[in-house]
Amino acid sequence: MRLGNAGTLTKTQVQIVQALSDGLTAEEVANARFRSLGTIRKHIEQARERLGARNIAQLVKLALQQGLIQSVVLMVVIGSATNGQDQRRMRLTRSFSVVSGRVVRHEV
Repeated sequence: MRLGNAGTLTKTQVQIVQALSDGLTAEEVANARFRSLGTIRKHIEQARERLGARNIAQLVKLALQQGLIQSVVLMVVIGSATNGQDQRRMRLTRSFSVVSGRVVRHEV
């Protein structure tokens, strides 16, 4: 572990962690970035070490908490009942994440 870089991630590591938080597997990240699976796994391992994470779930959690990656949840009202006694709103929840400047939608 490189202690001099503890708590910081490279731009590439941030992009990979963001992709993992969006539900991509390491293999899918490798294919999308035209890199070997071994290279992506090495970046993930280095990111885990830098943030002190034991696994990928904790890596994503710590990166979110530290503001290194973004996750946006958007609530959309898709209908409502207005009959007086029973006012209910039906809501559709979708999760949106920002990946490399693009918004990616995920059903929740």
